[in-house]
Amino acid sequence: MAGRERIRLLCAMFLVGACAEALDKPPFDSTGLEDVLASGDEKADRFLEIAEQLGAIAVGESKLDEAFVADKVAAYEFVEQGQGAQGALDLAVDSADADPVLMVYGPRQDDGGFPVRIAKDDDSDGKQPRLVGLRLPVAGTYLIVVAEYDRAPGHFALRVTRSIEQSPAPAAPPSVPSPPPLPACDKPVVSMEAGGHNPGMNCMMCHQGSNRFPWTIAGTLYADANGAVPLSGATIRIVDASGAETKLVTARNGNFYSTTAVRYPLTVKASRCPDNAKMGVTITAPGSCNAAGCHDPGRRLHLP
Repeated sequence: MAGRERIRLLCAMFLVGACAEALDKPPFDSTGLEDVLASGDEKADRFLEIAEQLGAIAVGESKLDEAFVADKVAAYEFVEQGQGAQGALDLAVDSADADPVLMVYGPRQDDGGFPVRIAKDDDSDGKQPRLVGLRLPVAGTYLIVVAEYDRAPGHFALRVTRSIEQSPAPAAPPSVPSPPPLPACDKPVVSMEAGGHNPGMNCMMCHQGSNRFPWTIAGTLYADANGAVPLSGATIRIVDASGAETKLVTARNGNFYSTTAVRYPLTVKASRCPDNAKMGVTITAPGSCNAAGCHDPGRRLHLP
């Protein structure tokens, strides 16, 4: 029912003298509030007088228990800084006894007017209007208008907050593969063994088969490929085909040898911190590291 017809009906029913006064009172603007609600570009200059009366509202501020004034409209100025760079706005109106409509006009022009309505909401949250995520186009002064749809009396609360905008998570740095872990090395050992004789020779020419000192593996470790300096106190790790490991320590002349029974082929590694050296091939019987074609002169087994 339109506002004037409702007033006439109330006057007829209750014969209240004030009704006649309300009926004859001119509206705030002759175009009527319905025209404002139906138009997307209606000028809001009609609300300037009300805004001057009610003042301004800022982000984080609430207007509580506000009453509609002339033509059942309330209007507030709002100043936006930085062309929306501070984030979008959330505007909310709540009322228990009215049917409010929420509108935003602006920005203010040089002549002081607010010619364009840029946002409007009516009942998006039941009977409660909301403008969520509103980003004002430019910096300036805007007009926030709350109107009673039926131009009936009532009260409302208006809240203006800034939307919480989550900054995008920083991009993860490109994945850089971790360097391979340094292989464990064996600490140097003070060797008490002289190492016998003939360092660098093919030991298995004698120490195999029916020899009374048969060995299963033997060789000499040096500090250089030419075999000029023997390396004492290094650890030789031998793993046979069954997975059994034997550890030997090089003697003072660099020799190493073992009588432990093994299953060929053998994997051999020499270690003395911080250096490691692993044989690139396996060793077959009879296990002679210094044999011709292997670690003979010029190609000695060495660390580093």
